[in-house]
Amino acid sequence: MSKLYEELLFDELYLDDGPHIDLNAVSIIDGKPQTVMDYIEEQLADPANTAGYKREVASLKEMFRDELGAKKFSELPKAEQQKYIKHFSK
Repeated sequence: MSKLYEELLFDELYLDDGPHIDLNAVSIIDGKPQTVMDYIEEQLADPANTAGYKREVASLKEMFRDELGAKKFSELPKAEQQKYIKHFSK
C-alpha cells in the first residue's frame, strides 16, 4: 500500500471506532442516485481517462470496498434504495 493510500485510509477516513466519512452516502447526479462507488465505476468506464488514472482509481475502489465497506447504490439494502428513490422522484 502506498504512503498516500495509508495516509488517506488511516489518517483521514478511518478512526479507531470506524470510518468517519460515509462512503455509502447517496447523491443524486443527473437525476439518478449514486454513491462514491458508482462514481468510481463511471471513472473506470470513461475512455477519456488514462490507464494510469484508472489504475489509481481501481486501487481506491478496492480499498474503499474492502477496508471501508463502500457499496454501489444497487448494493445498498432495498429499503434504503426505496427511501432515496421515493424522496427524489417527487
